[in-house]
Amino acid sequence: IWRYKAVQTNKFQLRLGVHLPAIAFRQLTYTINGVTTSELTPSRFFAPELTPTYFISKRVNVGMYYLYGLGLEKENQTRHTHFITIRAGFNQIPVFGGLKFSWNPQFYYLLMDGTGGFYTSHLLELAYKKFPISVSSMMNVKIA
Repeated sequence: IWRYKAVQTNKFQLRLGVHLPAIAFRQLTYTINGVTTSELTPSRFFAPELTPTYFISKRVNVGMYYLYGLGLEKENQTRHTHFITIRAGFNQIPVFGGLKFSWNPQFYYLLMDGTGGFYTSHLLELAYKKFPISVSSMMNVKIA
């Protein structure tokens, strides 16, 4: 993955990136000479991305993320993928003592070769500033 900070100010940043190649794995079933076998098969993608973020404060930001995936294999692969998300970040919010809370909700649309849907997800995290391990939870839900 290559990422470039195209714009970086105190309140705004714009990052451009590319995954070259991005590799996804999936289980494919083949029948050769009457023998059926299932194999974990890699698929290559060219995937540019765009990430603008606006910083409301040191701990609060809003932004979006867009990723386009172009399948590079000739068969058995999604050819065009569009992923766009609107997200927020509430990071390292002091709770009490050295305990800090982070919440990163997002709403996104995923379109893969003409089939798409709306989803929401979030990441919750509790961390203690003097301890190297945190507790977190991630959830994804289909909206429509």
